[in-house]
Order: sequence, then C-alpha cells, then structure tokens
Amino acid sequence: MYLSPLGEASVDAERDVEATGLWWVPLIAGLLTIIVGIVVLRVEWTVSGLAIFLGVVFIIRGLVDAFKVPLDGSPRGLAIVVGVLEACVGVALIAWPGPGLTVVAAFFGCWLVLVGGIEIVGALVNREHSGWWLVLLLGIVMVILGIWALDKPAQTLHLIIALAGIWAIVAGTVELVFAFELRKMHREALSRQSVIDTAAATTTPSAAL
Repeated sequence: MYLSPLGEASVDAERDVEATGLWWVPLIAGLLTIIVGIVVLRVEWTVSGLAIFLGVVFIIRGLVDAFKVPLDGSPRGLAIVVGVLEACVGVALIAWPGPGLTVVAAFFGCWLVLVGGIEIVGALVNREHSGWWLVLLLGIVMVILGIWALDKPAQTLHLIIALAGIWAIVAGTVELVFAFELRKMHREALSRQSVIDTAAATTTPSAAL
C-alpha cells in the first residue's frame, strides 16, 4: 500500500524524508515481481505447484508491504494490516490440503480485488501526490484481473497462470516506475529538510541574544 485511503496525511518535512527514503523497497519488489511473472508464464504448472509458488510470493510481498511507509506520511498501521493479510493468504495457499483450481482462483482473485480496491481509494484520496496515478493504475489492473480470476465459468489452469503472470509483470513494472518517482521525491524532500535545518540554525543564535 503506497497511499493510505484513511487520509491521515502528515506534512512534516522529516516525515516526508522518511516516507520517500525507502524508494529502494519498490525497486527491489518490482524487479522480483517481474521475475516472478516471467517464471509463472514459462513453467508448466500443476494446480498444487502453482498454489505453493503463489503462496511463497504472497508471503514475501506481504513482509515487504508491511515495511512500506505510506507516501502521504500517514501511520503505517494499515500498511502492516495489508501486509499481514497478504502473508496469511500465502500461508493458506501453501497449507491448504490439495488445493483445487477454484480454491487457488478464489484466494488469488479475492486478494487482488481487496488490495486493488485499497490502492484505488488511496490514490483518489491523495491526488496531490505526483505518483497517485501510478497507484491508481496498479489498483485498477489488480481489480480487473481479480474479477477475471473469480469468474468461475472461465476458470482454467492456463487462465489463472496467465492472470498471475500478467499481474506480476504489470505490477512489477509499475513499482519500478514508482521507485524512480519516489527517488526523485526523496531528493526534493532532502532539499526541503536542508532548507529548514539551515533556517533553524540561523534563527537559534538570534533567539538566544
């Protein structure tokens, strides 16, 4: 989760530096997610094999998401909840005894719709941030793919594989673009913080006199 839908934004300069300083997190997550997408599309999966692989991916991404600091400077509480939920979905996929295609599609589709909806709301609530449209794009893609995965009459193993691969590649690409946008914002935040620190340093002696 990059932008909180709760709208509890903080405009503190130090908080901005902290929020954007983790720009390398989406960079690494994006690269790994793209690799996951390529692997998903190139391997001949069984249903159980795909379930275990997606479960591991969800657990790793859940841990990464839990450590993200929302760009709007809001508290990390909701990000932690989303990350834990994502990890729980991964554990459920791995632990489910002999998961069928419907089970895999249900977990995958519901997660995409839920998290995609959170990203969409967060983007719309925080349109003052330059990267809001990337978050909105990611959320829309997730919701569309999630609804498609939940379309039971159309469910086939090849379809779920294709949706998982497409999601991973699109999400990874968006995260890469977002990471570089975040790095740019981090440099701007550092500049603002430097100006504030300089102003504070010059006014303090005057105040003492």
